[in-house]
Amino acid sequence: MINILKPSVATETEATISDVIERYGAVRVLLGALRALVTRKETHRFPDAPMCDHLRRDIGLPPEIEQLAYWDRLG
Repeated sequence: MINILKPSVATETEATISDVIERYGAVRVLLGALRALVTRKETHRFPDAPMCDHLRRDIGLPPEIEQLAYWDRLG
Protein backbone atom coordinates (compact mmCIF):
# COMPACT_ATOMS: atom_id res chain seq x y z
CA MET A 1 0.00 0.00 0.00
CA ILE A 2 2.87 2.36 0.67
CA ASN A 3 4.34 1.63 -2.79
CA ILE A 4 1.20 3.01 -4.42
CA LEU A 5 1.81 6.43 -2.90
CA LYS A 6 5.41 6.67 -4.14
CA PRO A 7 5.81 8.09 -7.66
CA SER A 8 7.80 5.95 -10.06
CA VAL A 9 11.31 6.93 -11.15
CA ALA A 10 10.08 7.63 -14.70
CA THR A 11 7.46 10.06 -13.42
CA GLU A 12 10.05 11.91 -11.33
CA THR A 13 12.44 12.11 -14.29
CA GLU A 14 9.73 13.31 -16.66
CA ALA A 15 8.65 15.96 -14.16
CA THR A 16 12.23 17.14 -13.80
CA ILE A 17 12.81 17.33 -17.55
CA SER A 18 9.52 19.12 -18.10
CA ASP A 19 10.44 21.59 -15.36
CA VAL A 20 13.79 22.28 -17.00
CA ILE A 21 12.14 22.72 -20.40
CA GLU A 22 9.59 25.06 -18.88
CA ARG A 23 12.31 27.12 -17.22
CA TYR A 24 14.90 27.29 -20.04
CA GLY A 25 12.98 26.40 -23.19
CA ALA A 26 13.05 23.31 -25.36
CA VAL A 27 15.72 24.59 -27.76
CA ARG A 28 18.23 25.39 -25.02
CA VAL A 29 17.63 22.04 -23.32
CA LEU A 30 18.04 20.19 -26.62
CA LEU A 31 21.25 22.06 -27.47
CA GLY A 32 22.62 21.43 -23.99
CA ALA A 33 21.88 17.71 -24.27
CA LEU A 34 23.52 17.53 -27.70
CA ARG A 35 26.58 19.39 -26.45
CA ALA A 36 26.85 17.00 -23.50
CA LEU A 37 26.73 14.03 -25.85
CA VAL A 38 29.30 15.41 -28.27
CA THR A 39 31.82 16.75 -25.74
CA ARG A 40 31.63 13.78 -23.40
CA LYS A 41 34.91 13.14 -21.62
CA GLU A 42 36.46 9.72 -21.31
CA THR A 43 36.21 8.59 -17.73
CA HIS A 44 38.16 5.35 -17.80
CA ARG A 45 41.63 5.41 -19.28
CA PHE A 46 44.77 3.56 -18.45
CA PRO A 47 47.69 5.83 -17.62
CA ASP A 48 50.19 6.50 -20.38
CA ALA A 49 53.10 5.65 -18.11
CA PRO A 50 54.13 1.98 -18.05
CA MET A 51 53.00 0.00 -15.03
CA CYS A 52 54.95 -2.56 -13.07
CA ASP A 53 54.07 -6.20 -13.70
CA HIS A 54 52.70 -6.67 -10.18
CA LEU A 55 50.28 -3.75 -10.67
CA ARG A 56 49.20 -5.14 -14.05
CA ARG A 57 48.57 -8.51 -12.40
CA ASP A 58 46.51 -6.86 -9.63
CA ILE A 59 44.08 -5.35 -12.15
CA GLY A 60 43.90 -8.50 -14.28
CA LEU A 61 46.29 -7.61 -17.12
CA PRO A 62 49.04 -9.93 -18.35
CA PRO A 63 52.66 -8.96 -17.69
CA GLU A 64 54.15 -6.65 -20.26
CA ILE A 65 56.28 -8.49 -22.78
CA GLU A 66 59.77 -7.11 -22.91
CA GLN A 67 60.74 -6.21 -26.46
CA LEU A 68 64.06 -7.56 -27.64
CA ALA A 69 66.44 -5.27 -29.44
CA TYR A 70 66.82 -5.84 -33.16
CA TRP A 71 70.34 -7.24 -32.82
CA ASP A 72 69.22 -9.70 -30.12
CA ARG A 73 66.56 -11.17 -32.47
CA LEU A 74 69.10 -11.88 -35.19
CA GLY A 75 71.11 -14.44 -33.24
